[in-house]
Amino acid sequence: MGKNCEFLGFNINFNAAFDFLYYFYVVKNKRYEIRKYKSGYILIDKKLNLKIFSNNYFDFFPIVIENGLELYEYKLNKKEIKNKKILDIGGYIDTPLAFSKMGTKKVVAYEPICYKLLLKNLKIDKIKNVVVKPYYVYSSESKN
Repeated sequence: MGKNCEFLGFNINFNAAFDFLYYFYVVKNKRYEIRKYKSGYILIDKKLNLKIFSNNYFDFFPIVIENGLELYEYKLNKKEIKNKKILDIGGYIDTPLAFSKMGTKKVVAYEPICYKLLLKNLKIDKIKNVVVKPYYVYSSESKN
C-alpha cells in the first residue's frame, strides 16, 4: 500500500499524493516537470529555467500549488527587484533561486532547516549571487 503521511490535516498515501501532485500541477499546468532519480526528485520549472532537487517530492507541494516560484506571496515583479539586494528570511529550497533568476544583484537567505538542500540546488543551477546562512531569524522583546 505504501507509506502514509499527514498533509494539510489529511492522512494520505505517498503514492496517491504523488499522483495528485503530478496530475493537477504538472500535467495540467505544463509549467513544471518532475523527474525521479535514485537519490530523489528534481522539479523543473520551465518558465524560470530552474531545477530544484529534493529527497522527498512533498517539498514541491508549496512550490507548485502556490506557484511559489512566481513569488506571488511577495507581490514583486522583475522590474522591482532587478539589480537589487534581497534579504530572504526562510529561503526554503527555492525562493533564493527564483530571486536570482529574476535578476537580483545579490540574495542573502536565512534557512536553517533546508540549508544543505538549498546549497545543493544553488550548485545544480550554477547560481553564484546567493549567500545562504544556516540561522533562524526571530525577534525578541527587550525589557529595557
